[in-house]
Order: sequence, then C-alpha cells, then structure tokens
Amino acid sequence: MKYTTKIITVLLLIMLFMPIRGNSFEDHHHQEDHSRHSISDNHEDGLGKLHLNHGNKWEMDEHTRVNLAQMSAYFLNMDITSLSKPELIEAGEYLQNGINELVTGCTMEGEAHDQLHVFLLSGYIPAVADLYETGDIKVAERVKHYLEIYADYFE
Repeated sequence: MKYTTKIITVLLLIMLFMPIRGNSFEDHHHQEDHSRHSISDNHEDGLGKLHLNHGNKWEMDEHTRVNLAQMSAYFLNMDITSLSKPELIEAGEYLQNGINELVTGCTMEGEAHDQLHVFLLSGYIPAVADLYETGDIKVAERVKHYLEIYADYFE
C-alpha cells in the first residue's frame, strides 16, 4: 500500500512537470524548466538553493496557499511527541493526500514556482513519504521543520 503511494506521488510529480496547455514557445520553455527537476533532486541539502524574493517571501497562488495552510494547520497544531506510530502514519497519509491535491492543481509558473519545487522536492515530499511509511517520530520532526521553513519563504 505504501509502495503504491510512493508510485502515485512520483506519477503526480511527473504529471506536474508536463505542460498542460498547447505547444507554444512559452509552454516549451516551461517544460524545459521542469525537466531540470527529477526525483534524484530529493535530498535535504537542496534546501540550500532556497532563497527569498529580494528579501521578501515568495507569493503563492491561492491553490498552493490554501493547500499548504491546511497541511500546516493540521500538523503544526498537534503534539507529535504524544502520537503513537499508527497515529503518525495516519498524519503522514493526511499530508500525502494534501501533497497529491497540491500537485494535481498546480498552475504556478516562474521563479516562485521554481522555489516551491526546491522546497517540495528537496525535503518536504520525501519526509512526508517517509512519515507515511515509517511513523517515526524523528521523521515527524523533520516534516514539522519543513513546514516551519515553508512559512519563512512563502506566503
């Protein structure tokens, strides 16, 4: 079951990187930008590429803002240290479903979109997948850390 979730996440990420509109130059350029991202980019030190927008937080579109606000409110307001392994797995499942919704509805473009990808692919998505698979408290703490980082860079 959890293996299936990872496969679904990978497929959704692939779909995210495919152009949705026609074959204009702009769409082709957008597709090339996505081709730079791959699942192999999923390493924590990739967050070093994350930066502010000239000292300001990156502005997210409404869909992204709402989805990440829901995930943050859900996870950051719980006492993760008091949760059992099955409860942490359940929390991971909730967050994984939020990621799936976020990815399928993505319409963002430009540098804000690229910075969101740095955040998602360099730590948050792999951490949530690990939480859903393991229910480990140390992984839950990583997920919490990523959600706190999100608030520092995006609005």
